[in-house]
Amino acid sequence: MPEFRMPSLGADMVEGTVLHWFVRPGQRVHTGDIVAEIDTTKAAIEVESFDDGILTEILVPEGATVAVGTPLATIDPTAEPTPATAPARGDAEPASDTGPGAPRRLPSTAYASPGHSATPPRSDGAEHDHRATPLIRKFAAEAGIDIAAVAGTGPGGRVMRADIDRVKAAATAPPPPSRPPADHPAPPARVADHSGAAGATAPKPYTGPASGYARRLAHTAGIEPAGLTGTGPDGAVRARDLPPLAHAALDPGDSPASQTIPVETEETEKTGERPPHDPAAARQLIAAAMTRSKRTVPHYYLSSTVDMEKATRALHAINEQAPVPDRIVVSAFLLCAVARAARAVPELNGFWIDEQFQTASDVHLGTVVSLREGGILVPTIPDADRLSPAQMMHAMREVVGRTRTGRLRSHDTTQATITVTNLGDLGADAVFGVIPVPQVAIVGFGAVTERPCAVAGLVGVRPQVTVTVSADHRASDGAVGARFLHRLTDYLQHPEEL
Repeated sequence: MPEFRMPSLGADMVEGTVLHWFVRPGQRVHTGDIVAEIDTTKAAIEVESFDDGILTEILVPEGATVAVGTPLATIDPTAEPTPATAPARGDAEPASDTGPGAPRRLPSTAYASPGHSATPPRSDGAEHDHRATPLIRKFAAEAGIDIAAVAGTGPGGRVMRADIDRVKAAATAPPPPSRPPADHPAPPARVADHSGAAGATAPKPYTGPASGYARRLAHTAGIEPAGLTGTGPDGAVRARDLPPLAHAALDPGDSPASQTIPVETEETEKTGERPPHDPAAARQLIAAAMTRSKRTVPHYYLSSTVDMEKATRALHAINEQAPVPDRIVVSAFLLCAVARAARAVPELNGFWIDEQFQTASDVHLGTVVSLREGGILVPTIPDADRLSPAQMMHAMREVVGRTRTGRLRSHDTTQATITVTNLGDLGADAVFGVIPVPQVAIVGFGAVTERPCAVAGLVGVRPQVTVTVSADHRASDGAVGARFLHRLTDYLQHPEEL
């Protein structure tokens, strides 16, 4: 029977704490649904289901700390939902799902409708990071569904597989209410009557574009944002667009003494508290892992200076034709080159386990990310050798954002087969990394800078980068590392092959 297990985020993680279960025994889960949140010393990880079925048993309760690899829950792909199971997070089960013979599903609707109590979708630009996993977004794209229009029933309004299924089944349902055209005068914002008089009705949930903070302000003041003109991206309503009544309705502790509109940041959009992470404890874990690597792994080091003239030209050509959100940076080319070189030279792509080298069948690229409060995390970009530079840029942007906000997903903790550290944005000329065991190599990049060099017998100035490899001498020799550097250089000098 499939099991959820405590994930590992690098060799320095030995245990984790279950913060919250988003499903209960007897409920159906789908592949890609977030089922639990795990806290490590460095970050919080949202664990996704990799199977379809019924969650039959929770083996580790909330608040418990267990070792990496410990089974957390079991899933039975052949079981039937338990009718008596209470809906998760206190949501009411739709009447249409409770009839005789109806399957038990996670409570949700295709779209947010009047009177629906599900959390409305966020439209503050964070959908890709917070509202759906990459797998759920893939399901939505294959079904031709705009995921921004789906009201998620998961934690924090996240879109679950069940929500996508309901949208597909309710394709003929009326669409969510739209905002009035910009050329028509907007009606005044409606204020709910909280006097309790007969006939008073609560405001309908707003399902249009708005930031989470603006929604909370409007809900507290009983204001309907549908008639407002938003100044945010794609016309999203922001806090500054609400009338003064909305800000006056805040409790004294919710707004500054100056009564100015609070700045809408990623921190204000969080839906709950999480235990603070101890930088000192994280530093100790990093020190222990690095000490273990330097003490047990015989490192050898190689470096090479790579001409980036063709790569930078190709990058500029791509960005000239692409809209600003789709433009890529040189790091995407560098990561693509490492992934393809690792596929071409598998002797550096794998693990040293039980006194022997085990080649990995896939290339899962670990990326060292520095944290704002200090320390590092090494999330993974799975199947990196199959990504184009544009896809790599998207994956890199998402994983770095989740890492620095402490909202990692379980697929971010896939065991990396080779790791990259890049200090070029900080101006370092070169970096020689420490191998993260049980991997056998780490690739380092310095800054891409213009340097004098000989080109066709003449001295010129061209953009160049210093690439380094730190490798495990037990698994390979210097000739293998040099061959890896040669393939990496070849890819960077022929960017059309990336």
